Amino acid sequence: MRKCRITYLTGGFSVGGTERHLATILPRLKAKGYKIDLISLGPDGPMSRPIKDAGINIIPIHSKSRISIPKLRGFSAILTQLTEVKAVLRDLSPDILHCFLGVPSILGGLLHIASPSFELVISKRNQLSRPDSFFKEGAMELFAMKRAKAVLAHSTVVRDELLKAGVYGKNLWLVHNGINAEPYKLAKLKREDLRRRFGWSQDIVFVMLANLIPYKGHNFLLNALSKLSSSDFGGNPWRVVLIGTGEKEYETFLRERVRQEKLTAKVSFLGGREDIPEILAACDIGLLLSEHEGFSNAVLEYMASGLPTIATGVGGNIDAVKDDSTGKLIEFSDDVKLSSAFVEFLSDDKKRIKMGHEASHYLESNFSLNKCVAGYENVYSEILH
Repeated sequence: MRKCRITYLTGGFSVGGTERHLATILPRLKAKGYKIDLISLGPDGPMSRPIKDAGINIIPIHSKSRISIPKLRGFSAILTQLTEVKAVLRDLSPDILHCFLGVPSILGGLLHIASPSFELVISKRNQLSRPDSFFKEGAMELFAMKRAKAVLAHSTVVRDELLKAGVYGKNLWLVHNGINAEPYKLAKLKREDLRRRFGWSQDIVFVMLANLIPYKGHNFLLNALSKLSSSDFGGNPWRVVLIGTGEKEYETFLRERVRQEKLTAKVSFLGGREDIPEILAACDIGLLLSEHEGFSNAVLEYMASGLPTIATGVGGNIDAVKDDSTGKLIEFSDDVKLSSAFVEFLSDDKKRIKMGHEASHYLESNFSLNKCVAGYENVYSEILH
């Protein structure tokens, strides 16, 4: 089959899971001969760099909505962007329009009604149970998915939810995220040097790679840590490092909680970082404690670094983390079980290291970048045939 022209429609390129995923797979698809353009509905950011470096054209379209009411702003933005996106698509004439995230998917559905000159593909990363950010967002997104020629669910939980919601099963594909593990393996070879550089040589280090957003569970983490005394850790030195950025007000709240709980010497805020493989190589246990989740690239990065993961049993975490084999799954807000998991990982070095090895092998078998890209190619080939 000829390599087709695909236009991707997504939000902006601040650091996030969807942005990181696109920055990983689009250069690979471009290298395979697909003609790729990308329409961005939000501000530019660091995650667009690999896409630009691959020679992929990024067309920015910014919202002109002046409505200040949050529940109406997103709907208004769709109306203002519709005409501009339609004009761009008319010039590009893609075979496929592939949409990521809620607003782009809604736009794709509306454009497909107005001018069905392309096949519509929608990637659904997060659960339907996630709260709407604006009025009827979920209902409109579901309407768009029911129109799509193919819907790519990134986890089994999302796939099963879409089936129950009425998305046609033959149009529904399960395509997990994938990751290139090589940078993480190379960084691991320098582990001891990196631990000395960061000042962590004596510590068992827990790392949480997640933007500072309430649903990501940082406050849940602090609840669990506040319930532990020094005797619970058996005298083992430890620390928690938090990587990510977010709203200043929420970060201030978290820092104040750390101070109040007398955890300042134990919990570090590292902000946004570009040396993620090096930081993870110096750590011991990954944390992902979200209230809801799509399919987290952070878990794959932990696995590529040979770390076991303590994660909440939501979204793609259930696919990526094998409970008691590659990590621990707990319920969101169960701070007692989270505290117990901390103590268990601190007190049993052999088990922690064994789980890390299992995680690395599980990644290679199930979540390689090549397998993910092949999944996309299978979808594109099938729908154009």
